[in-house]
Amino acid sequence: MVRCIFNDEKCIMPASTLLEGEYGERDVYVGVPCLIGKNGIEQVMELPLTEEEKAQFHACCEDVRRNIKTAEGIPAAE
Repeated sequence: MVRCIFNDEKCIMPASTLLEGEYGERDVYVGVPCLIGKNGIEQVMELPLTEEEKAQFHACCEDVRRNIKTAEGIPAAE
């Protein structure tokens, strides 16, 4: 990843980044395919997902949110 940044290689590789509407998610940091260049993560690459894959991805994002709340000592919603 560092090589891609230093050499502005424009590589596509997985990276954890803040989603701002990509894949229908907001305000969560998760690993997704990203275009990496001299500016770091330059673009989130949205791949086509089946409905089942979308549901699994959204469930994973909810797990991340829940784990963050647990780590911060915030009780999970029942």
